[in-house]
Amino acid sequence: MSEVDTACRPARRAVLLVQATLDSPTFRSSVASTFDQIDGMEKWLNGWVSSTAKLVHDMLALEETINTYLTRSAADAIVDNDYTMLALKRVAEGQRQCWTQALGSVKKLDSLLVDPIRNFLTGDVRNFKEARRALDRAQKAYDSTLARYVGQSKSKEASALREEAFLLWAARKSYLEASVEICELASQLRLTLDTLLIQVCGDLWDEMGRSRDAWNDAMRWTREMARVRAWAKNLESTESSFRRQLQMARKELAETALDELKPSRELDDYSTSTVPYLGSRGPVDMAQKRVMDKQGWLFLRMFTNKPIRYVWVRRWYYISGGVFGYLIPGPQGVLQGEQVGVLLCSAKPAVGEERRFCFEVKTKIHSTILQAETQKELIEWLDAFEATKKRFFAMDDPDSLPGGSDPAFTISPPSVPEFAAKAIDAEDVGPGFERVATLSAPIQDSRQSFDANGGARRSFTSLGRDMASRDDAARIMQKLDLHRKSNYSTSADIGPMTSSAAGGIASLISASHHLLPVHRAGGGVSRVSTSLDKTDSLAPSTLASPPIMTNLSRTAVAVTAERSFRALPTSIIANYWGSDIWTADKAPVGMAGSGAEAQTPKPLPPNYPTELRAQNAQFRLLFPTAPNEKLVLVFRAAWSSSTDGGSPSEELAGQGRVYVLPEGVYFYSHDMGLVTAFRIDLDAITEVTSAAGKDYDEISLHLSTNPMNITLIRIKVFLDELELLRSRLNLVIDNLQREQPLDTAGLISSLLNIKDEYGDKASPSADSWEEVSSTQLGEAGRSAARDRRQREQLRAPRAHQKRQPASPGGFKTEGMTEMAERTFELSAKSCFHVLFGDKSFVFPKLYFDNNAKNISQGPWMLSDGKMRRDYFFSAHYVDMLGRSKTAHVHDYQTIDVYDDGCYVVTHNKTAWHLPHSSSFRVVGKVVITQLAKFKCKLATYAAVEWSKTPLSKNLVERQALQDAANAAEELAETATDEVRKLGPRSRTSRAIEVYGRVGSQREPVVFSPAATDSSKKEWIKPRTLTAMLLETARSFAESAVSSIIMWAFDGLRKLYEVASAQRLILAFLSLSLVINLLLTSTESSAWWKERRAASFMQRVVPDSMTKAIYLADLNDVTAPSPWEANKNNNSTCLGAYKTLLDATDLEAPLEEAGSTLSSGASQAMARRLRRTRQKLASYRYDLVVAMRVVNSIEREAIQSELEKWLINENSLCDDLDHAMRAGGGRADGRFSSLGRGSLAEWRERHCSSCRRDLEVSLRERRRMTMSDL
Repeated sequence: MSEVDTACRPARRAVLLVQATLDSPTFRSSVASTFDQIDGMEKWLNGWVSSTAKLVHDMLALEETINTYLTRSAADAIVDNDYTMLALKRVAEGQRQCWTQALGSVKKLDSLLVDPIRNFLTGDVRNFKEARRALDRAQKAYDSTLARYVGQSKSKEASALREEAFLLWAARKSYLEASVEICELASQLRLTLDTLLIQVCGDLWDEMGRSRDAWNDAMRWTREMARVRAWAKNLESTESSFRRQLQMARKELAETALDELKPSRELDDYSTSTVPYLGSRGPVDMAQKRVMDKQGWLFLRMFTNKPIRYVWVRRWYYISGGVFGYLIPGPQGVLQGEQVGVLLCSAKPAVGEERRFCFEVKTKIHSTILQAETQKELIEWLDAFEATKKRFFAMDDPDSLPGGSDPAFTISPPSVPEFAAKAIDAEDVGPGFERVATLSAPIQDSRQSFDANGGARRSFTSLGRDMASRDDAARIMQKLDLHRKSNYSTSADIGPMTSSAAGGIASLISASHHLLPVHRAGGGVSRVSTSLDKTDSLAPSTLASPPIMTNLSRTAVAVTAERSFRALPTSIIANYWGSDIWTADKAPVGMAGSGAEAQTPKPLPPNYPTELRAQNAQFRLLFPTAPNEKLVLVFRAAWSSSTDGGSPSEELAGQGRVYVLPEGVYFYSHDMGLVTAFRIDLDAITEVTSAAGKDYDEISLHLSTNPMNITLIRIKVFLDELELLRSRLNLVIDNLQREQPLDTAGLISSLLNIKDEYGDKASPSADSWEEVSSTQLGEAGRSAARDRRQREQLRAPRAHQKRQPASPGGFKTEGMTEMAERTFELSAKSCFHVLFGDKSFVFPKLYFDNNAKNISQGPWMLSDGKMRRDYFFSAHYVDMLGRSKTAHVHDYQTIDVYDDGCYVVTHNKTAWHLPHSSSFRVVGKVVITQLAKFKCKLATYAAVEWSKTPLSKNLVERQALQDAANAAEELAETATDEVRKLGPRSRTSRAIEVYGRVGSQREPVVFSPAATDSSKKEWIKPRTLTAMLLETARSFAESAVSSIIMWAFDGLRKLYEVASAQRLILAFLSLSLVINLLLTSTESSAWWKERRAASFMQRVVPDSMTKAIYLADLNDVTAPSPWEANKNNNSTCLGAYKTLLDATDLEAPLEEAGSTLSSGASQAMARRLRRTRQKLASYRYDLVVAMRVVNSIEREAIQSELEKWLINENSLCDDLDHAMRAGGGRADGRFSSLGRGSLAEWRERHCSSCRRDLEVSLRERRRMTMSDL
């Protein structure tokens, strides 16, 4: 996968781990909320275990009494043994079975419930509590060390300050390790708790299933329990992958945070002068790195009244959108303080402060002293103030901003009062800081708002001047009951909230957090009335797990649902995504999107369901930058994806929520602290397929080209109704393809109508008939639909890819003949609608081509449990006597199999043009099977069914099948043309739009073709029995002739069979001997003749028939003629003759020779001379060419022999050199007579010339070779 594709794919973000590395208020609030939840969970589990143990103890005490009762249940023999005793015996056996099962189930509670939960409490919970205590110790040590470090005076020695800095870094390192450890343990604890509870509930449910007679009423939820257990298994299968990613994220974030927080070892960084520049303008290199958004911890200097002294408190400040504000971790969550426009305040270093890294933020009404932790942070804060000011000063039209005024010129209180930081909230700044009991916020002591332009104060949200008051906050708090109720409240607290009809969205949000079993303190078990999900609702009743959970996260959803915001306030984002300001490259997956700018909210339609309102509010929190559309469908699922290669992609595997909007599908998952969210456009979905299973159902989204390079997304559905969900998905996708798509209200109504009609009518994509009303379906259809759903519930789990039948043999095509077959680049469903849709006129056109008139195509109607439509037409023909007649014909089609992967339609036709047409019908089957994603096969089969058997049955049946084969080919060709018009790989919705649905039409349609269509094809003519007999006779004669020829070939074959193989081999051997003898004698005779002739020629001396011309003889051969000797003679007569000789043009006409001569004899002589010389010149040319060839051969032979001779001479020279260098005695004796000096001189002269000549020869050969090339 390329880097571009990898960049486009969404990445998993450990949101809580990021907050832990920042030590943000969101992290501290989330940890505090987690601790509260763990404490409540521990209390609840302890109560559950203790009550269960007490139940087991009490039931075991009754065991002896029950056994005594069962023993005394038998009666004496005084009663009737046939009936009364049998009745008593059956009752006793039944009671014994029931009580034994009950006691056995109670005894198993220790192993099924008590022991696993106790092991969990003593294991995982204890480890988490130890990690919690370690975190508390590390946090207290870090806060105290940090307070001591920042309180150091400037006058302290640099070495001491460095030591303090490293002590602070060590404390921070311990705190960071404890923080990431608690985050990881919290995620694992949640997963372990879910697995444990589902295992316990599943085991208890299995135990209840064993006593089916006693718990018959509760067993109706068996399928849902099985699906929940399947979900738990799926969760366990992906646990290792998520755990590995979580550990990798933990390691990476922790190492990065520690590297960034590690203090410097340079003493200059701890000098007295902690500010490199005193003015408001930074250095040039810093000015080039302007960052307009900044956030982080700062220390605020505050003072008390009695006694008056300064204290320093720690707050999370931020600069974003032209405002300067702060967040604090409150007792319930992250709270927001007042925001001040950056253009209303000035920031400069506080040189006069005793502490280091201090700067002052001044407005017209107050001044605030803040302290950063390091010099780098101080510079970044001052630079952020200056960069933000320059940006807003550079804006030409501030009124164009959302809200009508510039936020940089405004002082505004928190936009959401529920998240406002009060004085009592600002007081709780955490342990370890130097503070007093009551603190006041200097920024909020003055007036609430100030506008430098003198205009109306700009509201932070889209509420404007009609901002919600404190009454709204009290009302929402009262609905959620946040002040008095914890996440694990008692049944007495939950009752009023869930039973209230006026709870609305707040009650729906609250109900999503109270689905655990709750017990009364008095020992009785109270049944909590929770609203279970309806299978036909557009959204589940529970909300998805947020990226970060605080006590105000539920309030954030409620506020978002009841109010409209242009952009989500910082306080809401802090309680849902984190306190830090996300930049474009570091934004979490849900925060990143195309709609980054604030959008004006649209009101909800009147028919918007209640369950969707809360989901829509949470969707806006999870995807703040999503387009301003409304949710139309939400469901729970797990998913995985595949790329072009077909391999599963683990990066996009997850389980959570799927949010469907009119133009896109959003996926959100929160698994073990890892958050993933991404979007798929509905235009990219080419097809939606489904497969039912035992543990889960599967919906496959086939995708076209998209930025993430995903081709298939497999969605596992556990609790939602598969067919209804797929129908709704197809409806939303088809709505986008319409010329005028429905608005949100219309789309909601359509989705709800599918819900209302689902019991009687399936959706256009369901495994049932399309667009069939409840009146037409009837009781038989409803029973069939119910039986089909029951079979699907008991169906074994299928593979991810649906298996398609390889052949239509399972659809009762035995005894039928295959007539035609075609393969199309189209889905089977699209091909089915092309042929059999309500708007398809394929079959009426075929009827018209066969001399049919007044063709009427009826609608699809339900008949005997099958869909059927009728064809009525009339055919005009002339009989043998020339009389005009009309035949009224009735054909019909029935749908036998209707499935996404296979369609079988039976076509019953009347062969009106054949004899005995009233005694038989031609039955054809059209089978469409799915081969691949965009590939299907169309096959047609035919057979003849007789009601009466005439004498000419075989004759007529053969002609009927032949006509059926021609009709099948015409149908295949017509289907090919229609598919070509539709286009390859077209969507199913496109085929439905063009060719119509099946069953939506209620009136018959009369086919009226164009006038020019009548001349396209020769009409079919009626066949008489006489004509058929004559044609049969002619065919018989042709067959007879063919038979005679075949008999002749058979005779030859028989003759060949009679002859044995040995005889044939001997015959071939004899023939071969004769042929070889003849050829040998002929060749021998010719050889002896040639030998005698050669002997005779050798006796003839000299050999006058052989001549040779060497190159040296060529000069004599080409010597000048006597005429050349007299050419210098100035003779006029010879000059005229020379003129005739100079005419050497071979292409010149012969008549022009001697044209200048006056005498006829001279002209004849000139022509004769011209003719003779032309012949001789041509012959001479051939001789010259042959001579050149001979010369070339001779030169090549001479050159080759020369090279061989030179190579041999060089070899001899080398041997001589070797012998002379050897210097042996034998050699010295050999060379003594010649003289060694003379030999050396001769060798030097001869061998050097040989080597030189060889080099010249080889160079010449290479040159000749290159010239030839």
